[in-house]
Amino acid sequence: MARSWGDQGAFPPGKTIRDLIEDRGMTQKEFATRMGLSEKHVSKLIAGEVLLTTDVVLRLIPVIGKDVLFWSNLEALYRADVVRETLKDRIALDARILPRIPLEELSTLGWIALAEGPEAQVELVRRYFEVCTLQIIESEAMAPYVSFGSHIDRKMDYTLLAWIQQAKFRARGMGVRPLDHRKLERSMATARSLSLLPPKEFLPELRTLLGHAGVAFVVLPSLKELDLEALTFFAEGRATIAFTAEGKDSETFWAILFREAAHILLRHVGPRMTSSNDAVAEAERLGEELLLPFDRRKVFFAHRRFDEEAVLDFAKEERIHPSIVAGRLPVLKKELARLTVGYDLSERDGEAP
Repeated sequence: MARSWGDQGAFPPGKTIRDLIEDRGMTQKEFATRMGLSEKHVSKLIAGEVLLTTDVVLRLIPVIGKDVLFWSNLEALYRADVVRETLKDRIALDARILPRIPLEELSTLGWIALAEGPEAQVELVRRYFEVCTLQIIESEAMAPYVSFGSHIDRKMDYTLLAWIQQAKFRARGMGVRPLDHRKLERSMATARSLSLLPPKEFLPELRTLLGHAGVAFVVLPSLKELDLEALTFFAEGRATIAFTAEGKDSETFWAILFREAAHILLRHVGPRMTSSNDAVAEAERLGEELLLPFDRRKVFFAHRRFDEEAVLDFAKEERIHPSIVAGRLPVLKKELARLTVGYDLSERDGEAP
């Protein structure tokens, strides 16, 4: 980074070199000859565009004087000043991104601290997103690390990215095994039966069950501008199913969970993703099949009896929560709404590093 000698801060060693050769009545051409360097290199040296290396310092001393410490200190001071100016420029650019990040809300959740002044705030946000500059987040080079699955809208949304980053923090400490699609598919039958338990009991069991199949399961508070129920992504070598804690009940939670697991089974998420224009619909179909197989539904529907007692009996037979059965009836019956139980998923799921 070349700077004008009129700028504030340390001067490049080249200014001193220029002054000394002028005092001696030397031209740059003569100086270059005496130094055993090209005129082009000397021109860049005087402009501060190349480093004052040890080799050049050893050539300078017999030609224009001073000592090693003098020239080394001059170079170090100048380069430190250049670094400071570069940092200021980068911080100014990153500060423009800060308004796009819900810092107040993230601070309330304890995810990012609020700082006085843009410089300190930029540094905290960089550390949260684990990047040297916030500018890099939107670069093409970062695309593989912020596009987490073929089913996810890839538009740049810092609220979503902040939420996903927190999910990644939580997943890191879970020690899940390598992703195993067969084991995940088999585990879904066990997951169905967990629907009979309340959240405080099924959540730890579900986390263990999915972890053995190579999937981290995370529950996080939602963010105000985040229109999201759950999201499944692959990052840092692991698949993660992340749920927002709010607005779930015994019917919607399990439907969403099985849909998200289906994204993994269909390879919409994973180390070798397959893209699909109909990924969400495909995952919903497979998730419904895994949650309550269609052939079993047909058996129940054939009886044409959909009162509460029939629903409870069939749910007991299937070892599944009755609200899941009620939610899949061909005709929704209002009197069955009481079978649906609200879920409080706001567990203490560990703190971010």
